[in-house]
Amino acid sequence: NISFVGAAYRDRLEFLERTIERIQAKSMTFGIVGNFHRKGWYGKRQLERANPRIARSLISRQLPPGEVNRLYAQSATVLNIHHEQSRIGFNPRTVEIMASGRPQILDRKDDLEGLFPEGECVLYYSSPEDVAEHVEAISNDHTLRHKLQAGALEYARPHSMDMRMRE
Repeated sequence: NISFVGAAYRDRLEFLERTIERIQAKSMTFGIVGNFHRKGWYGKRQLERANPRIARSLISRQLPPGEVNRLYAQSATVLNIHHEQSRIGFNPRTVEIMASGRPQILDRKDDLEGLFPEGECVLYYSSPEDVAEHVEAISNDHTLRHKLQAGALEYARPHSMDMRMRE
């Protein structure tokens, strides 16, 4: 039902652990991909002990861009968690997910809501409960899902590399 691609920052691990609990309580699946077992982060056994839900949902390896794009395209919904240092603006993943045509659940940031209106191309979350509710809504409401998919593609267009280079 939902996927996340990214690094294992401590704040993300805590948020993912709480989110997975809520997603699985609704009998939905959550796939996590990222290089979580690299030097400086968790070793595999340490992660399994500290975050067993994440360990069971995890594919721990770095994916090349083409594989990431395929993963997005195969996901019903994609979760985007910005690094805690990203207080304004958005990461490249935001537009990459939109360009895949998949609904995106994005962390709520005031400056983003003016760029990407909620309900048109993304849904925003403030808590793990929000994520679980959004995933359920996207799974059950075909109209919402199609609106978000079409909106994502439309909003991604002006952020392509070609368009950015012309600016």
